[in-house]
Amino acid sequence: MSDEPKVAAAIDFGTHGSGYAWAVKCNQNDDSATRQILSRDQWSDQPATYPKNRTALLLNKDGTVADWGHSALKKYQQQRGDSAGELVTGLQMKMFLAPAHDTAPSIGGLARRNEKLIPLYLQKLYSLALNEIQLGGFKEEDIVWCLTVPAIWDDQARDAMRRAAERAGLPTEEHRFHLGLEPEVAVQYARNALSGGGMDRAGTRIVVVDAGGGTVDITAYQVEPDGRRLAEVITADGDRLGSEYVNLAFRTEILESRLNSPGHFDGASRLLDYEEKAPGLLHDLLQAFERRKIDFDPDDPGDTNISIPGRLFRLMGDAGLDALASRQNGVDDAFVISRDAFLGLFDQVLDPMMNLIETQLDRVLANAPENVRLLGMGGFAQSRYFQRRMAERFDDGDRVRFVVPPLPALAVLHGAVHFAYDPSGTRIRRTRYTYGCDASWPFKKGDPTSSKVTDDDGAELCSTRFNAFVRIGDPVEVDQEVKCVYTPMKNNQQDMAFTLYRTTEHDPRYVTDRGSVPIGELVVKLPSAVRKLTRTERKVELCMRFGGTQTKVTARVLETGETLETSIEFKPRW
Repeated sequence: MSDEPKVAAAIDFGTHGSGYAWAVKCNQNDDSATRQILSRDQWSDQPATYPKNRTALLLNKDGTVADWGHSALKKYQQQRGDSAGELVTGLQMKMFLAPAHDTAPSIGGLARRNEKLIPLYLQKLYSLALNEIQLGGFKEEDIVWCLTVPAIWDDQARDAMRRAAERAGLPTEEHRFHLGLEPEVAVQYARNALSGGGMDRAGTRIVVVDAGGGTVDITAYQVEPDGRRLAEVITADGDRLGSEYVNLAFRTEILESRLNSPGHFDGASRLLDYEEKAPGLLHDLLQAFERRKIDFDPDDPGDTNISIPGRLFRLMGDAGLDALASRQNGVDDAFVISRDAFLGLFDQVLDPMMNLIETQLDRVLANAPENVRLLGMGGFAQSRYFQRRMAERFDDGDRVRFVVPPLPALAVLHGAVHFAYDPSGTRIRRTRYTYGCDASWPFKKGDPTSSKVTDDDGAELCSTRFNAFVRIGDPVEVDQEVKCVYTPMKNNQQDMAFTLYRTTEHDPRYVTDRGSVPIGELVVKLPSAVRKLTRTERKVELCMRFGGTQTKVTARVLETGETLETSIEFKPRW
C-alpha cells in the first residue's frame, strides 16, 4: 500500500473566522487551475452562509468548552446568573503571538490566553474536517494537512502553533503536516483565480497584501523562468492592522464615546456594565457594524445607523437615551455614524497600513521592474473603501496594477489546500532576521573581559560572539543547508549546548548586543563512544536548514560520521 497522501486538507485559523477545505489527490486534480476544492459553508447557528465559522470559544467555569464558533456566541447571549461562562474570541487567542509596530492599534484589555485555548478550538475544527473527509471513504493517515500562519510571525510563534496543532490531534510528522504562510498560499489561489492576468509570466513581480481580521502581511514574489514557481524578493513585513481593529475603533470612538457621561461615569465602564447585565449585547452591536462595514460605500454621503437592540434600549432608560439623542441631533434609537466618522474608523487602521505597503512597494520598485501586480487578499480586501484606498494610492495604470481576485476571503483557505497538495510552489524565501548562536572565538582586544573563558588547552576565548548562520534579507532556497563546525571546550564535556539568537542587525558581533534576542536552545549530546576521542577529534557539525516555514537542525561528529540526537527547543511565547 502506498504511503502517498490521498487527500490534501487545510485549516485556516483566523482572527475573525476559521474554516477548513480539502481536495482529493488524483490525476484530475493535479492541474491546480482545475482542481476541485471542497469547503464547508454551513455552521451551526450561523447568521449567513459563509466558508468560515467564528473563531470563538465559550468556556465553562472549570475551563472546559461549552460551545464553539457561532454557537458559542449564541449560547453566551442566553446565559444568566452565576453559571455564566467566559467568551473568548480569536483576537484574544491569536493576536498576542503577532509582533507589532508602534503604529498598531492597541488591544488593551485583551488578556493573553494560555496555551490550552488554541488547541481547544483547533480540535473542534479538526474533528469536524476529519469526520467529513472520512465520510468520503478516506482514512486519517491518508491526509496531509496545512495549517496557516501569518508570514510576520517568528519561529517561536510558528512553533507555538505547531505544538497547538499537535495537542489538537493533528499529525505533525513532516510528511503529513505543513505550516503555510498566509500571503504565500494566497498567491497560489490568486494565480488560479486570475489566470490570464499575467501572473504566470516569467519576471513578473507580485506584491501581496494579505489583510485579514487580525494582521496584514505584505511581501513580494517574482515568477521564476518556469512560469510556475516563485522567489520571494523582499523580506515580509506587516502588523496588527486587520479589520477587527476597525471594530475596536467603533467600540471606542462610537459606542463608548456616546455612552460617556462626564462627571458621572465613563463610556467604557457603562458598556461593560450593560454587557454584564445582557451578555452578548456588545457582540450584537459589533455584528451589526460588521455588516455595515463590509457594505460601506465611501461615495454615499448619508449617515449609517446601527440600531439599538431592545435589551440596550431598556438598560439605558430615559436619561441615557436623552443623553444619546443630545449628541445625535435627536436620534435615540440608533448609533448614528456620519460618513466622515465612518471613514475615520477605517483610516485609523488603513493609514498605517498604507504606509507599510508603500515602504514594501518602494523596495520592490527599486530595481525598476515592469509588470508589478499588487494583490489585495483576505477578508478585509472585500471592503470597497479598502479597495479604493489601495487603487488611488498605488495603481498608476502602468508599472503597478492593483487587482483583487474573486472571493478574496477564500484566498488563504483555498490557497492552503494548493500548498498541501504541492508545497513546491515557492523556491526562495527571504530571512526576516539574522539568525545565529553563541560561540567561543579567540579573545581579541575590545572583547568584554566578562566573556573571557579558557579551554583545556589554555587558549583564551570570548564566549559571547554571535556566530551568524544567515543574515537578514538573505535569499534562501527552501531547505538550504548552512553548516558550522564546533569543538568542545573541555576534555570531559558530555554535551554541547547552544542558545539560538535572532537580531535585525546585519553584522552582529556579540549575542549580548542590543536587539539580539534568544529564541531557543539546542543541546547536542555526545555519546560515550565519541567522548573517548580527544577533544579536537570530537568536532561536531551542525547543519541548519532554512528557507522552509520552520528552521530545522541536524548534527553529526565529523570524525565518525555519527548523526547525533538534537532538536531546537524554542522559548515559549505563551
